[in-house]
Amino acid sequence: MTRPFSSTDWSSIDGGSRDGRDGPRADGSPLAVLSLLLALSAAAAGCAAQEPDAPDATGGAVAVEVIRHGDGGASPVTLGAACRERLPGLVEGMLATASPVRLLIDEERIREVKDGGALEVVFDAERRFATTAVAETPARRVLLPLRDPYWVGTAERPFVVVFLGDESYGSGPWRNEDGLALLREIEACVRGESGGG
Repeated sequence: MTRPFSSTDWSSIDGGSRDGRDGPRADGSPLAVLSLLLALSAAAAGCAAQEPDAPDATGGAVAVEVIRHGDGGASPVTLGAACRERLPGLVEGMLATASPVRLLIDEERIREVKDGGALEVVFDAERRFATTAVAETPARRVLLPLRDPYWVGTAERPFVVVFLGDESYGSGPWRNEDGLALLREIEACVRGESGGG
């Protein structure tokens, strides 16, 4: 019995010579097709990264309001143009690698999160966030806890829990296992634009 891809039959895998110096042929072989798809994906990702002003598939909503919560109060943050442009991308980055958390969220829990210190980003329209678990998750509000150890990790465990909602936060939160640096970048963006407040 012969194996379809023996160690001596390189031409059946990459369409090239036994030593691989000829490389894959563009003849429709599985490896050639896979190589082409990977190259096109990488090129598309590179173009998207180089064109931050290009319209996106997330609804294109612009962050119109940021609210700083803490100690039982809330205060609006005035954003400058640079932070206003950067903030939606930073929030998208936070959610891109987040996974859903099975946790029932009620108004009391949200109030506790806000009282512990949080930033709330409110978009002028619904925005669709891509996550690892769901192709698109619609939301108009994003609540980012800043300090509470239940919601925000440490340098050794850099997780961050993020809440999404429309008029209220009714669904379960999302957890980014490596989001602490990005959370601090969001916080610095907002703090820098609001004069250190």
